Amino acid sequence: MITQMSNLSARFVANMHCTRQLMLSLVLLISGSVSLNGSPAQADPTRDTSLIKMRQNTAPHAEAFKTTTNTQSSATVAVATNFLATAEKLVTAYASIAPGRIKLTSGSSGKLYAQIMQGAPIDVFLSADRERPLRLIEAGLAITETQFTYAQGRLIFWSNVDSDPKAKPTDALVTDALRNSRRIALANPALAPYGTAAQDALRHLQLYAKSQNKLVVAENIGQAFAFVYSGNADAGFLALTQWQQRPLAGGQYQLVPSSWHRPIAQDAVLLRRGQNNALAAGWLAFLDTASAREIIRADGYVLD
Repeated sequence: MITQMSNLSARFVANMHCTRQLMLSLVLLISGSVSLNGSPAQADPTRDTSLIKMRQNTAPHAEAFKTTTNTQSSATVAVATNFLATAEKLVTAYASIAPGRIKLTSGSSGKLYAQIMQGAPIDVFLSADRERPLRLIEAGLAITETQFTYAQGRLIFWSNVDSDPKAKPTDALVTDALRNSRRIALANPALAPYGTAAQDALRHLQLYAKSQNKLVVAENIGQAFAFVYSGNADAGFLALTQWQQRPLAGGQYQLVPSSWHRPIAQDAVLLRRGQNNALAAGWLAFLDTASAREIIRADGYVLD
């Protein structure tokens, strides 16, 4: 069996155009979740899981992936708040092709990262940035070759204090809100990539220092949206997907130009805890299929 795994590993490395479904299948094979014929593998205490050392930097486009067997009946996915509603749709879609229960837990990327570092029972991490999945890999808590960008987020600025009903460009909308609003909501830049992007935008406009007395900092982008939705803030930096799924009454919004902030590249990674869980690996591979990408794109995210 070890010889078979080694041969498979060699072929995998040689094939620079392999899909992510094969990459994750290899993780399952080497870790012992499934055998070569897809049946449950017997535990082998001599198996060297350090065989998984390859890294694939291409951008694969996986075809439909169906898990043939599950060593676990459930998997836990930690998902950045902005992507929660979309993740729920993806869980529903995946349930039609694979049995088992995907459990979602959400929060700011920073908070979820801290929980994983402290040993939280999580199998897959869907962050709103690239940095935290990479840190988990460096800490030995995630599998290198499974990290990929599942979505690119878009930031908007919404304001309900505009005295002029005509649409304004983003810089004018922000300036007007800064002058006339009571509070401007944004996610915590230390915890949430959307907050970092908002901070970047204010600095680009040279308004960050002037805005300090009006900023209300939310723990995550979901709470920032709650602040403006409830009226506790009359302007805010939000995720485009939030607006599309739950439009705010009144006011107006504009997309924040991507050149004003660092990219909101949202990366996923399979955690070490989930490497023996075929359901977790299968769902992660499903994110890169055409049907999943269609759902993600429809919710306002940019895909390569």
